[in-house]
Amino acid sequence: MSDGYEWSALSVEQADEWAVLVAAILTADGIDERYTAEQLVEELTGAGFEPSLDTVAVRHRGELVGYGRVRQRDGLNDGRVRIFLEGGVHPEYRRRGIGTALMSRLEDRARAAASERNPGVPLVFGASGGLEGDPVRPMLEARGYECVRYFQTMRRELPGDRLPEPAVPVTRYHPGFSLRLLAAHNDAFSTHFGFAPMSELEWQHDLDSVTFRPEGSMLSVAADGRVEAYVMTNCFEAGTLYISRVGTIGSARGRGLARACLLAVLRGGVAAGYRDVKLDVDSINPTGAGALYESVGFRPDKLFATYDKRL
Repeated sequence: MSDGYEWSALSVEQADEWAVLVAAILTADGIDERYTAEQLVEELTGAGFEPSLDTVAVRHRGELVGYGRVRQRDGLNDGRVRIFLEGGVHPEYRRRGIGTALMSRLEDRARAAASERNPGVPLVFGASGGLEGDPVRPMLEARGYECVRYFQTMRRELPGDRLPEPAVPVTRYHPGFSLRLLAAHNDAFSTHFGFAPMSELEWQHDLDSVTFRPEGSMLSVAADGRVEAYVMTNCFEAGTLYISRVGTIGSARGRGLARACLLAVLRGGVAAGYRDVKLDVDSINPTGAGALYESVGFRPDKLFATYDKRL
């Protein structure tokens, strides 16, 4: 890689130019998502996250042209530490070796972070392979990563086809449900690919996000107060509701509870004036979630690859 590049860490003060860089990367990669500076700042403030150690910023003549960060969850996945590496390079600066140098730095930090928090525990690196044809895939494969999963983005226009009323009662989320909802989430996702149980600190960080929409999130609550099923929503871009989590605890599956919550969320989205709603689903989800979403009008949109590297 040629000279003239400066390597440092991301900081809150760089959020505006970071948002500009991310928008340029997503546009070049054919992804129609956008993130505000405020949303990106939240990515630097999670529990156990140290921006000075866990991020990388690449500058060329003062301009931010690349970034990276590592994310390590508190819990283990199948007895392993799974650390997700993410980042990108401005399209005008690609094919100069910046991405390779970024990944080397991120992997070095991931090894150190895993050693600090979970010494002696087997380690897995995870990374997004983007859409078909993304130039990141050959780079990942050259570094020993393998494609292990595909995630399907699905979309539904609102109001769209008529939505029936939920067949069972549902309850709107409020903060009093926080810990019960966390327990339900850790139960519901315990058998899912790449899942590590969330800690209370990690969970609260997500609930405190400026993108979380509690008024659009619905729960199915048992007579004893347990949350049995839920749909949680966020909003990352005006007019689009994003369904971030859908789950049913193992003992309550097969009763239509998640479907009832989903219908309530969609009907609420129509009433709130959203123009469409999106979600992501594991293409081989063990609970058959894709069929559920299609039954209420969602249609496949884009397919993203996930890569892993076991050490």
